[in-house]
Amino acid sequence: MSDILPDYAVIDIISRLPVKSLLRFQLASKPWLSLISNSSAATFDDQNASTPLDFPFRKPYSTNAHVIGSCHGLVCIAFDNCEDIVIYNPSTGDYRKLPNLDISSGDTRYQYGFGYDSSTNDYKVLFAKRSIDHSFNETQFKVFATKAESWKRIQLNAK
Repeated sequence: MSDILPDYAVIDIISRLPVKSLLRFQLASKPWLSLISNSSAATFDDQNASTPLDFPFRKPYSTNAHVIGSCHGLVCIAFDNCEDIVIYNPSTGDYRKLPNLDISSGDTRYQYGFGYDSSTNDYKVLFAKRSIDHSFNETQFKVFATKAESWKRIQLNAK
């Protein structure tokens, strides 16, 4: 790869670079593209290294954030008990705020999921709300598909 540095030294150097730089450096040459794209070269030795994320979309009065999940470099984040849900690309700073969920407060529990559906080539967010009122016990499911740009309620048949 390099006439000056051995490959292990180059890999050590690039493993310490920010993602934005790596994305730019892939365009420098075919060997760089191959090296950076190779998953075995993309392992990071310093597991304690961290960079605080700056959320450009966060409301000034938001008090809590919950990471729903991450997939292919995208991070799905819920703010303030699902009032805002965002899919965020930290390497580019791009984000997409999802349409609001019609959820009521009360004695409920929420669960989320985020992933990629390869059969439809689409990212999806799963939202589950469980009412735990003593007289009423119901679970509702909704799925957000990025291509459809809407929430769809999922009905489960009880057996």
